Amino acid sequence: QLSRDHTEVQELVDKGLLSAKEAKQWPRRNVLVRALGVQDDPEFDINQGMLESGDVFVICSDGLTAHVEDQEIRDHAEHAPAQAACDALIALALKRGGTDNVTVVVMRYQPPRTEIQA
Repeated sequence: QLSRDHTEVQELVDKGLLSAKEAKQWPRRNVLVRALGVQDDPEFDINQGMLESGDVFVICSDGLTAHVEDQEIRDHAEHAPAQAACDALIALALKRGGTDNVTVVVMRYQPPRTEIQA
């Protein structure tokens, strides 16, 4: 995982005030501290590195992570085509209760093909 949740509960975990296990049951676990569309100039986390063929990125809401474990998300994202992974993850979250909106985007990097000139 390259980024972290922008929630009050994640801030408490980062400060050592809650464990990851406690965070899953924290009553204000879905309270956001950053979100797109709230400010005119949004703040982004930027990680630098080289993209490699097959790198997978998952952007999702807490409606998914509340019902599907990190390893399950990773397994679906790594082993299924992007749209199939999204469909399966949403279905799994809804099957397990779907108590919030479930949003998932899976992206897989494939570098452009280079043409060999004769």
